[in-house]
Amino acid sequence: MVDVMQTDAGRAMIKHGIEAGLPMIYGDFLAGLDLTDEESKYEEQLTEHQQMNGVRNALADEPLTPETEGQLVETLYQARLNSDEGNGSEEENWQQLGKDGNFEIIENRWKATDAEISKTIPGVLTPTQSKGFLEHGKTTRTMQALNYKMGMQMLGMKKE
Repeated sequence: MVDVMQTDAGRAMIKHGIEAGLPMIYGDFLAGLDLTDEESKYEEQLTEHQQMNGVRNALADEPLTPETEGQLVETLYQARLNSDEGNGSEEENWQQLGKDGNFEIIENRWKATDAEISKTIPGVLTPTQSKGFLEHGKTTRTMQALNYKMGMQMLGMKKE
């Protein structure tokens, strides 16, 4: 963990983990706000919007245009929904882990989502952006796995 904290990517991943937990904490509050359809579309894609800071940093050499970023958010959202492995949200992942502690389910969701992403990403990003995005994705998955496994251990859940 100390090694992770000494890198910009590691600190960004920890920040992402904290941001990802906020909807679970404030979900009931958000539900009571009577959001418009547009605002609720943003909430549904919160997982993808939260990834954008890290993606922007990873693609700093060839930045995303606002239009491309919007397409990327939609692509990631659709991939998560169309992976046939649940909605893949942080909340759903933790609920599943709470049932049986089987981390393999999350890994299978990630594989299915990544397969969906790989089908559409070449039509959204340039080759240079695609390469940076995929490298960032590998780092993200490693950090997410670490966060889940650490959380499972802290909560006394069965670990692999």
